[in-house]
Amino acid sequence: MTPKLFLLPSIVFIIVLSQTLFQQSNACSCAKPKIPLRCKADFVAIVRVTKTHVKRWRHGRVTWRIYDYDLLFLLFDRYFLAGFKKYRHLWTFNSTDLCGVRLKIGQTYLIGAFYNPETDHLELNACTSLVRSITEWRFRKWRIYGQMRKCLQYGDFTSKSYAKLPLGNKLEVVGSK
Repeated sequence: MTPKLFLLPSIVFIIVLSQTLFQQSNACSCAKPKIPLRCKADFVAIVRVTKTHVKRWRHGRVTWRIYDYDLLFLLFDRYFLAGFKKYRHLWTFNSTDLCGVRLKIGQTYLIGAFYNPETDHLELNACTSLVRSITEWRFRKWRIYGQMRKCLQYGDFTSKSYAKLPLGNKLEVVGSK
């Protein structure tokens, strides 16, 4: 009789222990891209991050981290977004488990972001965006620009279809009051 009483709690304990040890991981994992990330981006620039804030989206189900930036040197802008205040923000998931990107305020980065026409934002993702901390960018900017020219050999870069941009008078030009 005693072994039966001991057996049932032991089985329950093993099941509970195995559930906690073998939980499904939600970590971000990325496949190695076939072409350089800079060649897949819609917007490539050297930027300095000025501030950050968090915003909930879609009724609080998705949390975004938004980075404001100063544009230091523009390398490529497929949709001509750099001149508008609305696009002086980089949106990324707040969680690194969802492939969100972490940037430091005051740091200078070479970034390659994507324009998402559904959200009308420039977005960063750990798997699909170029994010590289950079120092001494003034001396290196033309070398980096030369590397962008190498993207012309990739069909994905030259034949990418253009997203439909929002039309209207709500876009405010950078530098206007």
